[in-house]
Amino acid sequence: MSSTKPLLFSQLIGNRQAKEILQRLHTRAALPTVLLFYGPSGVGKGLFAEELARALVKSTKEQHPDIHTLRPDPESGQHPIATIRHLLNEAVLPPFEAPVKIFVIHDAEKMLATSSNALLKTLEEPPPKTYFILLSSQLEMLLPTIVSRCNKIQFFPVPEEELGPFLIEKFHTQEGQKIAVLAQGSVADAIHRIKNPINTHQDLLFRSQSYTELREH
Repeated sequence: MSSTKPLLFSQLIGNRQAKEILQRLHTRAALPTVLLFYGPSGVGKGLFAEELARALVKSTKEQHPDIHTLRPDPESGQHPIATIRHLLNEAVLPPFEAPVKIFVIHDAEKMLATSSNALLKTLEEPPPKTYFILLSSQLEMLLPTIVSRCNKIQFFPVPEEELGPFLIEKFHTQEGQKIAVLAQGSVADAIHRIKNPINTHQDLLFRSQSYTELREH
């Protein structure tokens, strides 16, 4: 009996349009080598980038040598120029074991101007077999020259009617629909609310309101 391979992003919720666009481009082997996922924080940009990267390297390894993930320095809150220069040095090397290599840059708007300018030429002429996925929740903070070199995919808050049932099924919580309203479309915020106890005042407010009252709050 042959098994059907699940569609790309089938386990992720929300952003149906982004799913359809990326699935179509990937299926046709027409995926641009420089992508920019932009939209509010917590709506799934990083999860989409991670799944797309794994599809491109054709592996489900937890840590893959050809998937490079860059996050801002926790102390400065910026992408140091040294990190971007290391990326540029890595980019010109061939993939280690996969057909391609991928660089995922979280919070791309937090690159310093010098970092952005250093990256710009590589984005204009990407090395062969190399993909760049930039993620941003503040598109206006990115250099216009960087934005102009990217193929943009917009992400939106996850609708309550999709987020609520997801939370109820995944976390077995009876408060999933209320949490979906409070999270305002952010999957990350909703999960944080479930995993981290809220303070007494918030808890009383939360438990005293109905789903309808929360929506109107």
